[in-house]
Amino acid sequence: MGNSSVFTIKVWLTVILLSPLLLNLLQRTFIFELYFFYISLGILFSFPALIIFLVIAYLINQKRWNIILKKLLLVFIGSGFIFLTFYPLEF
Repeated sequence: MGNSSVFTIKVWLTVILLSPLLLNLLQRTFIFELYFFYISLGILFSFPALIIFLVIAYLINQKRWNIILKKLLLVFIGSGFIFLTFYPLEF
């Protein structure tokens, strides 16, 4: 597993852990049991996004771009994937 894969998985896990917290902050409620429920659903439903994210990370890593630009792109793309995972839970 290369450095891009490790960074990608760290971004994915960080966003999965922070998304339910941000969601609860926006709703101004925090229910401890729901936090773990959201994390479980996030891992389950975003696993396909992780696979796609790993492929995108590999493709971005092949470019001769600045490392900071690569990491910023991965953070934004990873956040977008996780947002799409948690967005349906709002309904």
